Amino acid sequence: PSGPTEPLEPTVSPAPTITPAPTITPSPDAAPPVSAPIGTDPLPSGPTEPSEPTVSPAPTITPSPTITPAPTVTPVPTITPSPDATPSPPVTAPTAPSPTSSPDETLCSISADVSCTTGEGEACQFSNPIGQQCIGSNAEELRFIYLADSFCQGNNTQNSFACIDENTDLERSPTVYIKFSLAGETVYENIVNEGNIITVPISGNFDSLVVEINALNDDLEPGALLQSMIMSVQCREEDALVLYDTFGSLQLTGYRNEEQGLQSVYTTVNIQYTVTNTGSEDAVLIGAVKTNPISGMEALIPEGETVLLAPDTQEVYSDVFTFNLGTLVGVPLEFNLLTQEEDPEGGDVCEDFASYTVLVQM
Repeated sequence: PSGPTEPLEPTVSPAPTITPAPTITPSPDAAPPVSAPIGTDPLPSGPTEPSEPTVSPAPTITPSPTITPAPTVTPVPTITPSPDATPSPPVTAPTAPSPTSSPDETLCSISADVSCTTGEGEACQFSNPIGQQCIGSNAEELRFIYLADSFCQGNNTQNSFACIDENTDLERSPTVYIKFSLAGETVYENIVNEGNIITVPISGNFDSLVVEINALNDDLEPGALLQSMIMSVQCREEDALVLYDTFGSLQLTGYRNEEQGLQSVYTTVNIQYTVTNTGSEDAVLIGAVKTNPISGMEALIPEGETVLLAPDTQEVYSDVFTFNLGTLVGVPLEFNLLTQEEDPEGGDVCEDFASYTVLVQM
């Protein structure tokens, strides 16, 4: 031969199979009792919003296995002619066939993704709500929960707060009738169950909110007066609108003003598990499994069934939860999705995995 022969490119070994994420099973004595997904009303006669349970610290979650990187491909060496050698005519390398997938290599086109947004449509970035105070312009909205068997000895420090207990010989029922008024105009009234979130709109340039809590009579209408109070809706240091503070039988769980927006103890999160066909051919989805610390593991595709995904199409599955952020400070909640795709030509199976962690910062 007249000149050196170039070595052929090395064959690239297929990437290793990714081990599926482990099943996450909540610990029986540490699983956070979070409310069921939105849509079920645990109390038949309360307001439109569902009752909010307290979430205990989440169980320890085993991290997903480490994915071994694909092997490094050695580059083709460059041929440098010797300075003393007589130049040889150009050497044409043997024609190699176009690279194709080996019989054992599966071309995956399905991608898994997990995302989280709040009920306000914002990113799930949370901070510790304990001790947050409304500062700035007057509150535009206040949120409370009703606490049965609570009297006027609240723990708030408002200078202008006034409260009177009435008919103290009557039993404090978990279901009462509550009315909120601004300058004599009713802004909210309804039957309220203990634990329900009450959202009170504050309109106009008013400084004080009047609250009346009544027992229910046999016709489910306001009966005997149990408690009346006056509280400030101004967001000043001395008015102390502080989250978790109690005002008589009410606990402040949220507020909104122009400067701080909505600040709330309870928040609704929407978890979306998305499967996307990123390829140019139809893909056969044969399995999709979600895991989370609230409801555990759940198959999104019934056993024995498949889903055919056209190119650039998605399957989206959702969970909705309400969290008490004050009980989740520093506790990571991990939401996972594992998908399985079957190669229509070879019948091989490949997988993809995605995860999202909700964390309330200290």
